[in-house]
Amino acid sequence: MKYIITEEQNTKLPIVRRLAEIWQLIQHSYPWIYPCDYFSFGHFLISLRLEMFEVLPLDWIDSDIENATAVVWDIVAKVYGDKIKEHYESQCKEN
Repeated sequence: MKYIITEEQNTKLPIVRRLAEIWQLIQHSYPWIYPCDYFSFGHFLISLRLEMFEVLPLDWIDSDIENATAVVWDIVAKVYGDKIKEHYESQCKEN
């Protein structure tokens, strides 16, 4: 049986294969460890994204992909968005 992979799927496959590695990277980042250092959830997300792409080399992504960081971040947000928000809210509850 042959499987046909579309161009969009071909773009996402290398990212999906590395999701566990990316998740570990996120969990060891400064923003994840100290989420309450940021004044809002949006500020926390921006810092998390910046930190992630300073450390994460994107040499494994096809060079033809336009705006690779946005593609990676969109997939991370879809897969781990709820966990990220839950972590921020559980750590930084206002009393």
